[in-house]
Amino acid sequence: MKQSACVRAASQARRRAATLPNLLAAALIAMTAAGAARAAPGDPIIAERSATTLPGSGHSWGFATLAQDGFELLLARRENGLTVYDTARRQARAPIPGTEGANAVVAVPAADRLYVAGMDGSVLVLRASDSRVLRHVPVEIGNLNNLLHDPDSGQVLVTSGRRENISRIYRLDPACDCIRASLDLPAAKLDAPVLLGAGLVALPLRDEGRIAVIDLRRMTLIRSWQPAQCPRPSALAADPAGKRLFVACRGAEPRVLSLDADSGALLASAKSGRDINALAYDAARGWLLAPSGADARLWIHDARPAGQLRRLASVGTRPWAHNMAYDAAHGIAYLFSMDDTEVYPAHGGEAQRHFVADSFTITALRLRDAQP
Repeated sequence: MKQSACVRAASQARRRAATLPNLLAAALIAMTAAGAARAAPGDPIIAERSATTLPGSGHSWGFATLAQDGFELLLARRENGLTVYDTARRQARAPIPGTEGANAVVAVPAADRLYVAGMDGSVLVLRASDSRVLRHVPVEIGNLNNLLHDPDSGQVLVTSGRRENISRIYRLDPACDCIRASLDLPAAKLDAPVLLGAGLVALPLRDEGRIAVIDLRRMTLIRSWQPAQCPRPSALAADPAGKRLFVACRGAEPRVLSLDADSGALLASAKSGRDINALAYDAARGWLLAPSGADARLWIHDARPAGQLRRLASVGTRPWAHNMAYDAAHGIAYLFSMDDTEVYPAHGGEAQRHFVADSFTITALRLRDAQP
């Protein structure tokens, strides 16, 4: 009996020893997934950094937006669907089935709705309170690119993806979850829209080098600007109080511009990073944020003097971190990226890019207050 007890004890000890590394590995994975924040005491611009990695297949991703006063980050991850990320816990909630193909998302709190622009050309309607999919609204044959909610009118602007030479925008009414009106624009590519004011939307027409201003209620083009020094406008941000429109310009000499929001006149210009795909203006700090995935930097410009733009800093991020959601109330920039490998064909041609599964990373940067 004593020998048998000793054998059992030894066997249990071996099992515990074998299990311990697995438990430690699981704990490490859990801690990594939670994205613990790291303070940056010596950094004059960034107060805190964190990085959270989410599971998923190796596909590209779309756009993101904030909801619930910044405590929810809504991520449109295309083949991986819509992800709701808890920014306080730094954790993703359970996947939402039926949202595969999500390219952009917008929240309309007054209607208890989330609207998702799909790669299949439809708008997916979800009830925000329980993330339940209610219906698909067919819109186009091709993909849809972006969404914007105008709180003043309650309406939602929907934009088409890249087209040959005519792109279309739509006005969606949350009262019926339906399309009420549409407008054709002479453009091959519509990038993300921004609100200039109540019912006024600005859209960059990248390939045409123009910016269109739309009356959302009437769905009419009321102004069109072709700003100097800006061959390819690709992202916008607005300063309603200062009546300014900020523009990111791609090209051989990438820049950011400050325009008069009423006339489109150039107020200021500064060098910036390559291939900017998103802009955000922080009115409290007077900073303009411009992430460059090509440079793996977040460029920050001081826009406090109304007629000036000054390069203030560039913060190291990650390659492909070109889309951004900015929480101006808490001063936190959320950037998105994946690990990748490029393979170059032996006989030339375009490189083949392969994104790595389970590498989708949310980088959060909390900014310090601006110094006088």
